[in-house]
Amino acid sequence: MQDNRSFIHILLIAFYLVIPMTINGQDFINTRKITILKGDTTVVAGILADLKLETIQPGVFYYWYSNTGIYSNQGGFSGNVLHGDYLEYDQEGNLITKGYFNKGLKSGTWVYWYNSGARKLIIDYNEGVQEGSEFKYSEAGKLKYSAEFKAGEMHGIQNIFKTDSTIINKYRNGKLIRTKTIDAKATSK
Repeated sequence: MQDNRSFIHILLIAFYLVIPMTINGQDFINTRKITILKGDTTVVAGILADLKLETIQPGVFYYWYSNTGIYSNQGGFSGNVLHGDYLEYDQEGNLITKGYFNKGLKSGTWVYWYNSGARKLIIDYNEGVQEGSEFKYSEAGKLKYSAEFKAGEMHGIQNIFKTDSTIINKYRNGKLIRTKTIDAKATSK
């Protein structure tokens, strides 16, 4: 009986020491939260404490932290890359930026607000490259602009909403294909 217990103890120790640490099939990543003052704003973000990136993409901007602040460089970094939630607050404590970093690269939907609390801008990213929708709003909350992006270039319909007209542009791989202007007076009848 004692031999069975010793064998089980050895198996448990081997499981915890030898098996790589994984969570949901992903390698364990050592992160920590930072809070810094950036001008008139406060940033709360996650950083990778000790991970070295195997590959660097030369065309995208990496966001990273050092003791003096948060920085960005195209195709490189020097310090700890941002990883996880990114929250930026104005001096009154209002949320003005919310996004997510994946190993130093903007990822997912980023939302920006005016100091009044009204939504200002929504942008989608994939591995540091703009991919998906972009929406810009006036401080009154009215949509001023919308566009679609693919691999960092406009691709699809771009709408520019003006008080007296709407400009509709169609893009394919960053190149303007067609433009159309719709007069607001003609459509309101």
